[in-house]
Amino acid sequence: IEAVELGIKTQLFDGLVQFNGAFFNYDITNLQTQFVSAFEGGIIAFYNAEEARSYGFDFDGIVQLFPSWIDDLVLTGGAAFIKAEYTKFTNGSGYAEGTGLYEAGQDYSGNQIVRSPDVTASLTLSKTWYIYDNPLEVSIDGYYSSEQYYDTSNVSTSLQEAYSTYGARISYLYEPWKMRLTAFGKN
Repeated sequence: IEAVELGIKTQLFDGLVQFNGAFFNYDITNLQTQFVSAFEGGIIAFYNAEEARSYGFDFDGIVQLFPSWIDDLVLTGGAAFIKAEYTKFTNGSGYAEGTGLYEAGQDYSGNQIVRSPDVTASLTLSKTWYIYDNPLEVSIDGYYSSEQYYDTSNVSTSLQEAYSTYGARISYLYEPWKMRLTAFGKN
């Protein structure tokens, strides 16, 4: 892998805001991929994509909201914008889009790298109270992922549509015992 990354880590407004971001470009030679098929002599066969490239930018931040009025109210978030593709992959195996039949020796150059959504983002709002000097934290969060493929052939049957998840959590840390009790829920 040839990796180039340019980033920044900052703290602003007397530490109330933290922002980190990076631009990156990864050129990868012989990226190992996998293919699930009984036709390949087993359940999983491994291949090398001759060349692949992943580039984009990501950022994250933490902001303490209204510190003069509300203690320990924090907004945390981040996002990544990525273009990830096989730039040269001439010996792939997969299933044909129309028929679903197994095909070996396929050219998947230009296909999206598996499990590489173009956009992901998360956002969390949390508030902490102290009960007898032990923290009780309540938070709500959201996560978004754009569509992604689970197979190098990028056929529609391997497409994971874009989705969002939401959740909430309450957590209490009893400091003397170093014991944390957490209840949470996600969709």
